[in-house]
Amino acid sequence: MLKKHWVIIASILLAMAGWRDVSWPKEPYRVGVVSFGGGQVEAILGMQEGMKELGYEEGKSIAYTVVDTAGSDEKARAAAEEFLRRKADVVYAVSTPVTIQVAQVIKSIPIVFNIVSDPVGTGLVRS
Repeated sequence: MLKKHWVIIASILLAMAGWRDVSWPKEPYRVGVVSFGGGQVEAILGMQEGMKELGYEEGKSIAYTVVDTAGSDEKARAAAEEFLRRKADVVYAVSTPVTIQVAQVIKSIPIVFNIVSDPVGTGLVRS
């Protein structure tokens, strides 16, 4: 069941990145990953495994930049600003605090999030 969950998340990431051809990408998708740290490594590894199962090969068709903020709001915001400068195709944010910080900075890049307790209550989504 857990693998299915990550395949769904991976599919959402790909859809938001623009529906490029999986087998013949013109360049690697640039995925910025921001986490609170600690045990969230499993969420990131699961997402990467799901992408691999969909045929995305790290370094060839997809490139990840992973930032562990160690719980720092400032590091989360700095990572988001860097992803804007680097023109990431999509940002994957892990945890409520990180997602809030990333969403305050990024308005033009799709953000996919995980481990967010109340996306409506925090204002991350409308409904």
